[in-house]
Amino acid sequence: MVRNFSPRNPITANPATEVRRARTKRMLVLPATDGAGVATALDKARYEPEDIGVTGAPISFPSGTMLIRVQADKLEAANDAIKKAGLEVKGTVEQKPCEFRVHRIPSNTNAEKLKAALEKIAGQQEFGVVLEKYKDRSGKLANLQIAYCTCTKVAFVKIAMKKTVRLGWSVCTIDTKPQLMRCRKCGLLGHTTKYCSLEETIGSRWKLESNDPEANCADCRAFNVQINDGLATKIRKRDTGHPTRSYQCPTRKKLLRKYLLARQGEADKAKDAELTKAVYEKSQDGQPQDPAN
Repeated sequence: MVRNFSPRNPITANPATEVRRARTKRMLVLPATDGAGVATALDKARYEPEDIGVTGAPISFPSGTMLIRVQADKLEAANDAIKKAGLEVKGTVEQKPCEFRVHRIPSNTNAEKLKAALEKIAGQQEFGVVLEKYKDRSGKLANLQIAYCTCTKVAFVKIAMKKTVRLGWSVCTIDTKPQLMRCRKCGLLGHTTKYCSLEETIGSRWKLESNDPEANCADCRAFNVQINDGLATKIRKRDTGHPTRSYQCPTRKKLLRKYLLARQGEADKAKDAELTKAVYEKSQDGQPQDPAN
């Protein structure tokens, strides 16, 4: 009997010496609007296959569409090259930018100064910054601003690891915790007033109960009511023995987890598991709510 000593044999293969293949992803690239093929458009834009991580032989179709295989660590470079060449990847959706806030910014600070400070943290990344005054009737925050910032996921990973940013002599707080939607009509989590399906009288009753600090959680009770109305007996009811805005609320945790996965993208949720955990734990610290709301 001759034993197979091939490196692919799971019994004899040595993990230390075995060469693993790089992870790749297939992309179906559509031709340009002027009728030029994918290969022609990329060649015209002076992009070589190895520059954007293309491996193997691309498959071209009569329509001009091309199926390529790209290394996972060069997906961002490939997407940028395809976009600059005037092409489009079938089935892709433009990723929503990540959002975060910066609190207690001095009134003499402009958006360009804040962008420069954020670039020192995240490198040469693009940031969108909108500065607004606090909606504070007491006047304690009259000389301070709040910044609503947007950035790419690459920049957000670095920003989420920081708690503050220095602006001159001031140290401002970086707030990366998700802002969950709460309806102003019924006071429940998960939707806005525009998409509230409750009648005015029922919504007002739920809003009173959600603002009662001594009552049980209105969000979890509303979820249990939906289960009873829909006769969904297989769905487990949620515990209501906590205040409405508690950080231990199961409904809030479910929505928070869903929000984080949507912000990261399903394809990268395994890669960014540590980021999810860090942002999730940071949101449980009991930080004060935004005074602007």
